[in-house]
Amino acid sequence: MLLMAFHGSEAGVQEQAAAVQTVAAEFGGEHFQWATTPAQRTTLWTARHHAYLAGLQTKPGCSCVTTDACVPISRLAECINDSVAEVEASGLPYFLLGHVGDGNFHLCYLTDPIRHGPRSTRPPSD
Repeated sequence: MLLMAFHGSEAGVQEQAAAVQTVAAEFGGEHFQWATTPAQRTTLWTARHHAYLAGLQTKPGCSCVTTDACVPISRLAECINDSVAEVEASGLPYFLLGHVGDGNFHLCYLTDPIRHGPRSTRPPSD
């Protein structure tokens, strides 16, 4: 899931949203939902806030060790790609969350609490 916020005039926001939808479609993005009211925005952001708990459920009974990386926006894609390559090589299950508009992302390692000891079940702080 990718959530984006657009700011500006109504026409400017529509133009930005259309441009992003075009780029996303070129890379297989689909199922867009647009929020235009405060209630709709709250519904979408609630999904983002529940993403950590949803990620934990991909491996029931797991614990989570989270990272908190903040990098320059110009290096964000490179850093995420390098981080994902490293965790893929480790064989550990994981998921990725972020508020990448400010260069921040959380790589969340899913661990077996019996093998690795208990870890936090609290979501990363934003």
